[in-house]
Amino acid sequence: MQREKGFTLAEVLITLTIIGVVASLTMPVLMSNTSQAKIGPSLSKFVNTFENAVSMTMQDNSAYRLVDANSGASTPNLPVDDIAKNMLMIPTTEAYKYYPPNGTTATTIEAGSAYVLKDGSLIGITKRANIGTAKGAYRGIIADVIVDIDGKSGQNRAGRDVFQFMLDNSGTLIPFGSAAHKYIESTSYTTCNMTGTELKNGMACTGSVADNGWKASY
Repeated sequence: MQREKGFTLAEVLITLTIIGVVASLTMPVLMSNTSQAKIGPSLSKFVNTFENAVSMTMQDNSAYRLVDANSGASTPNLPVDDIAKNMLMIPTTEAYKYYPPNGTTATTIEAGSAYVLKDGSLIGITKRANIGTAKGAYRGIIADVIVDIDGKSGQNRAGRDVFQFMLDNSGTLIPFGSAAHKYIESTSYTTCNMTGTELKNGMACTGSVADNGWKASY
């Protein structure tokens, strides 16, 4: 009598165990690579969307400087409501916290001061006390802009899903830690470092991505 070919229950269980072990080893790497590949395109899209909204705000108010699009005051007075309207941003209803690459010290943006976009990303805009010094084509930094490309559901870590830009009075976003940042604010310029607990070193990875053609390589 010819014996039917097939797998025993033990062989099937062993095979499934091996597949599970291999998957557990490779999935974190695949997820990390996918997350890293998402950073550049997400930041590039954000910059284009934000700068277009700011440009529309300045054009609507016939303003040469962003501060003039609101009150014409010499101290920063951002037309945040107009920018939010042009970007279709919705204010958050609860506080948002983000962290350094490593560490537990949180930075908080209060409810209503952060905004959510249609794609789920989150933006925080903090105006500076004084307009920065104009240099070259730049008209002076007026605010700091934080973007979380994953929104509240992500890690909320600088350099991983949270990135920082500086908003120039010309309506241009300047990546924190970029060559442009070094040109404008050499004293506060820093480099990308994901191993420490310094928030600024994680945020400087924004500049690393921008200067690398919107590709994350750290």
